[in-house]
Amino acid sequence: MGFAIAGAIAAIIGSAVSAYGAYSQSQAQAAAARYNAKLDENQAINAQNQAQVEMERRRELYKRQKGTQLALMGGSGIELGEGSPLLLEADSAEQAALDLARVRYEGQIKSTSYQSEANIQRFSARTATRQGYVSAGASLLSGAGSAASGYARSQVGTT
Repeated sequence: MGFAIAGAIAAIIGSAVSAYGAYSQSQAQAAAARYNAKLDENQAINAQNQAQVEMERRRELYKRQKGTQLALMGGSGIELGEGSPLLLEADSAEQAALDLARVRYEGQIKSTSYQSEANIQRFSARTATRQGYVSAGASLLSGAGSAASGYARSQVGTT
C-alpha cells in the first residue's frame, strides 16, 4: 500500500512538473511573439518615416530641376508661361506629383505589411498563452488520472 501511495504522489508530482514546463514554454513563446510584434510595429513606423524622408529629398530635387529648366529656357530667350514651356512645366510638375504619390504609397504598403505581421505576432502570443494553460491542465489531469488508476489497481488485491 505504501508503494501505491508513493507511486500516486510521484505521478502527481511528475504531472505538476510537466504542467509547469508546458506553461513556462508557452510563456516564453508568448514573450517572443510579443517582442516580434513590437519589432514589426517599429518597422512599420520606420517605413513611414523612410517614405517621408524620401519624399522630402525628391521634392528638393524636383524644385532644383524646375529652377534649372526655367533658367535654361529664360536664358535662351524663350517666353515662359505660355505654349510649349508652360506644357513642359506642367508635365514636369505632374510627373513629380505622381512620383511623390508613388513613394508615399510604397511607404504605406510597407507599413501596413509590418502592422499586419505585428497583429499576427500578437495573435500568436495569445494562442501560445492559451495553449500553455490547456497543456498544463491536460498534464495535471493526466497525472491525476494515472495516480488514481495506479492507486485503484493497488487496492484491488488488498480488499
